[in-house]
Amino acid sequence: MKYRAVITNSSPVAVTLTVLTDSVPNASLVNLCPALIGTTLQPGQSVTCDFTSKSPPVGPALIDTVKATLVEVNHPENSITVPGTAKVSTVQVLGEVLQKPPTVGAAPTTGALPMTGTEALRIVRGALAAIAAGFVLLLIGIRRRRESQA
Repeated sequence: MKYRAVITNSSPVAVTLTVLTDSVPNASLVNLCPALIGTTLQPGQSVTCDFTSKSPPVGPALIDTVKATLVEVNHPENSITVPGTAKVSTVQVLGEVLQKPPTVGAAPTTGALPMTGTEALRIVRGALAAIAAGFVLLLIGIRRRRESQA
């Protein structure tokens, strides 16, 4: 699986990246992007680490944790380790596609895929936008009627 970790210095002082690791439960700790270790980040500056990690076993989602340890440039005794987490999961995919035979008397298929939740949400958003536009037009009509009666 491919991942991206973005480390941003949100402090008001310069810091140096000293450790960057990735861990998933029941797996070894992995050191990431060794070329970035020792990089100094000025306030507001970011660096990006793109890495590939072994997929977790098929099953429930696991928490993948990337930790960055940063040390203040002018005060090396000040350090902080910041974790970033994400849920990752691996699902099993069947090796073949099963097709359900058409039901007798069923409408002919168009070859289109079934509607997903995302497409249904798009339709709901469109309907809500149309209702909102109608409400605005209604308010404009009421206002004009009041202005003409005054």
